Amino acid sequence: MTFLLIDAGATKTDFTLVVGSKISFRYSGAGINPNYCSDIDMMRVFSDFVGSYKGDDVVDDVFYYGAGCASVRNASKMEDLISKFFPCANIKVYSDLVAVCHALSMGTASVVSIWVRVRLLVCSMESKSSIARLRWAICSVMKVAAPISANAF
Repeated sequence: MTFLLIDAGATKTDFTLVVGSKISFRYSGAGINPNYCSDIDMMRVFSDFVGSYKGDDVVDDVFYYGAGCASVRNASKMEDLISKFFPCANIKVYSDLVAVCHALSMGTASVVSIWVRVRLLVCSMESKSSIARLRWAICSVMKVAAPISANAF
């Protein structure tokens, strides 16, 4: 079995080709985010990858984890683009955050909690209590545990 793992963010895209259980080829290209990149730019990244690979392995599966792919529209857009380069492959497109979940779950049903450290830059003379209230409001909207004080982050 040969599969291609693609990890795409705004600044770079990493391609890892795995044949059997060994990494056969790695390539890093420009970043991809369907919210900000044109179809031509995204196709260029894939063309560069395909052009740099000199092997003859047929890709059975493509697992694409990318920024901007949480929406069905963008995931479908990326699946269509990838299928132009790997028409016979089974293609799965996921948000980049799902990569963490898949890596930690090890193929079993799991609950994965992702904590994001948020830093707020306040460009005025706000008091610490105002900043703490703002952080609390953001956490409330996101339905996550709110910090107790301004120093909680």
